[in-house]
Amino acid sequence: MTVHTHVRTLNGESLTEEQFKKFVPSVYAGEAHESRSDRYTYIPTIDILREMYRHGFQPVEARQARTRTAGKRDFTKHMVKLRHKDRAFIVGDIIPEITLVNAHDGSSSYEFFGGLFRPICTNGMVASEGFAASVRIPHKGDVLDDVIDGSFTVLGETQRLTDFADQTRRIRMSQDDIREYGNLALKVMGKEKELNWSQVTSPRRAGDGQANLWHVFQRTQENAIKGGLLAQVEKEVVSRGRRVVIPATRSTRAVNGIDGNIDLNQKLWGLTVEFAKMKELA
Repeated sequence: MTVHTHVRTLNGESLTEEQFKKFVPSVYAGEAHESRSDRYTYIPTIDILREMYRHGFQPVEARQARTRTAGKRDFTKHMVKLRHKDRAFIVGDIIPEITLVNAHDGSSSYEFFGGLFRPICTNGMVASEGFAASVRIPHKGDVLDDVIDGSFTVLGETQRLTDFADQTRRIRMSQDDIREYGNLALKVMGKEKELNWSQVTSPRRAGDGQANLWHVFQRTQENAIKGGLLAQVEKEVVSRGRRVVIPATRSTRAVNGIDGNIDLNQKLWGLTVEFAKMKELA
């Protein structure tokens, strides 16, 4: 079983080492897990982050999977989102970011993904693989230089992401379009039997209800990731000595896990890419 710890700066300032020590201590792991071979190149993630900081990258969010498996607590998977000082500006309503994922227990290589952050709703998006460059670096060889090169490779792709945001803002969505997109999103989420399309596409704040593809995507992503939607489910109870199934409701959970969060983000981004192609061909 795993739970997660999480910290994000509110105003885009860099996370401090004190915050990393409190919320994401696995970045300070002093060695690799005993299961790793002699070929494994071990560098603490904090050393990677310090070198990235020297090259202009500032960490603004961090998350750690805290495992209850004995012996793995100090090596578990962690995720850090960073902005470069030369790209840490709002383009429309978004800020380019890159995501670093790592672990020293064998569950992850160094992985970099491009993404965007939307301050108004604290939405962090990750682009689907194939749309923009993502980089995976094994724990072998000259890791430090490879990680820095990989981070700049992914950073260089963020212009594609902001261009995509501009493109989808220009795609108007009718009510039928929104319904179709919402139903497709429910299939991606695996919630088509529990929720309806209007729940996942509804805005959470005034002024966020624009009928274009970008804002429909934003609303859907926020609702899917943050949870809190009233789902229709079935519940088994005992009545007069018999087990019966009755209708019930429950609130959907936030997607806090590192792998689940990235996977759902990428799938919703990919859905939006395909929906944009369909609308432009219509």
